[in-house]
Amino acid sequence: MKNLFWILFLFLHFSIVADSTPIQTIHYSYGGNFKGYLNIPEKAGRMPVIIYNYDHFLDRVGEDLAKKKGYDMEAFIRVFESWGYITLIPLERYRKINAIKGAIHYARNLPQARSEEIHLVGLTEGGFLSLLLLNEVPDVTSISILVPEPIHYTGYFSLPNLTRGIDHIQTPILMIVGEREKKWRVQLSQVLHQLFKQHHKKLTYKGYPVERYWFWNPEHGFMDDIHHFVERKH
Repeated sequence: MKNLFWILFLFLHFSIVADSTPIQTIHYSYGGNFKGYLNIPEKAGRMPVIIYNYDHFLDRVGEDLAKKKGYDMEAFIRVFESWGYITLIPLERYRKINAIKGAIHYARNLPQARSEEIHLVGLTEGGFLSLLLLNEVPDVTSISILVPEPIHYTGYFSLPNLTRGIDHIQTPILMIVGEREKKWRVQLSQVLHQLFKQHHKKLTYKGYPVERYWFWNPEHGFMDDIHHFVERKH
């Protein structure tokens, strides 16, 4: 019985690998030179796009160490691929918002992409940067932000700057927070939540009794929240 289990496991594992399409490393320019991971599922017709903006931890420690800690970009790509979405992940993005703007521009010019359906998914600083660019790139289909974290107290990468432009944000927002995070992160999430409500933004809110590291694993339930959200007819 044990041998049968492992045979079945290996069969399923290699079937998934065989059905997966290659992940490309691409290069693009947008007020600077950037690179990213691109995955285009083998599927007929044009497909929607998810641009995933990872936790800034990855840029701080490097992709290899992040993977050893359990934060693997390929794991997210494979989930988005199973949904039938093109995935683009801007790499070495550390506090460079043009990396995300350029990724959106690049994705919209892919012949396989449904250019009118671009979704942003961002964690911590990646989520906050995604929010900031909505003032300049408003025609994004949806944005999912997880434990969003401002970078500075003042200036461009700050909550006050986001507040100044919040009336221009029309994109539907899914906000997911870790309620066992550090107290200051929880408070920031609460402030953002209230800010969106006060300005009557299209907001869906979900809290989990976890820390932010829980969101490094795409096998957890928050991915179902994101999937349902991006599949809505906004």
